[in-house]
Amino acid sequence: MNRILNLICPTSHLEHFITKKTYHENVVNYYVTSLGLGLHLHKQDQAEQLRTTLERLNIEEIRLFQDVNCPFIQNVIDRSRPCEFFIDQVLEEIYSQEVSYTDFEKADYQNKAKKIAERNLIRQMETLQQHTTLSSYIEQRNMALKGLIVNKAENAVVKEIEYSPRYLA
Repeated sequence: MNRILNLICPTSHLEHFITKKTYHENVVNYYVTSLGLGLHLHKQDQAEQLRTTLERLNIEEIRLFQDVNCPFIQNVIDRSRPCEFFIDQVLEEIYSQEVSYTDFEKADYQNKAKKIAERNLIRQMETLQQHTTLSSYIEQRNMALKGLIVNKAENAVVKEIEYSPRYLA
């Protein structure tokens, strides 16, 4: 039985969605939440807690989920409230980088949200893979690392991203 740690935003309520999508797979799902999927691995204690969780649960795969309707992505596009949280800063930086591409500004909301979600997933997977506390354990266990962009409202996986250290978006 494959033991999967799913990293999700608590505001997206993806647990039931994930359970339905993996129902016919031979898996056990575990969950760790982080607002907007902004991992605070710059804080050493949080990185150590995550590694302890991986070891204790004997995790074989890490899946990161980002819903295109995540309120933090909505906020960075709509600018409906001030940036208050760590993830707001991360997504604002991604948004600012994407705005430099003329086709991004012309895109509709769903395509902007998808692009921001994709960039955030890649950034968070790179953070996991490059963190000294976690990278050796992930490599030693040959742990799969996957990002999934979802649209929970449409009950759909929009895009899957298999992480490789050589992955360039």
